[in-house]
Amino acid sequence: MTDGGKEINYHFNCQNQEAESNFTKNNQNIPYEIFRNDTTAVEVIVKGVTGKRKKMTDTSYVNTDNRISSLIKEVEGLKRKLDEAKTNTDEIRESFLTVAVELKRQLDRAHQREIKEQTKIFALQLENLKLRSLLDSKTNLIKKLMKELISVKRVVKLVSRGFDCISMSQSPDFINNSETEYRAFEKELQNGFMMNVIGPDGITFDSTISNKL
Repeated sequence: MTDGGKEINYHFNCQNQEAESNFTKNNQNIPYEIFRNDTTAVEVIVKGVTGKRKKMTDTSYVNTDNRISSLIKEVEGLKRKLDEAKTNTDEIRESFLTVAVELKRQLDRAHQREIKEQTKIFALQLENLKLRSLLDSKTNLIKKLMKELISVKRVVKLVSRGFDCISMSQSPDFINNSETEYRAFEKELQNGFMMNVIGPDGITFDSTISNKL
């Protein structure tokens, strides 16, 4: 084929494609068949096909049914996924509730343990304060007792000294010395009295009376 024939063939192909596209755009609901002569590419025959519309309509119903079936299957699959997600959500919720309950139990236990420890510490502080008060009172009492003991020691020393003096005065040597001194004093006293009564001549009251008689 010469260059002119190729150009004519290309020209007719372009016209045929344009006519086909125009026919397709203007008659979308009309069934048609296209016949081409690929050897010469001279003409394109377009004609209506009997019974084509019914067949295409039936195909559309089939396609619709298939689409509905696929949508139903898709919905069923989504339902299954939704049920699985719901089941997983319920399991996660139960796990979360279990964790929350356990956490609350641990917190309550820790709180109770802290309360017990604080109560024990408070009781120990009170006991310590009580012991300190008791120690202070005992210390003050001991100080008072020490002062009293010192006073008692002083009194005991004084009393013991008094007893020593009494015991010394009641000793036999002291008594003998006292009696001897007392007898000497009494004798001197009697001698002095007799000298005053009798006088230097030695006349006694008894001798005077006896002489008169």
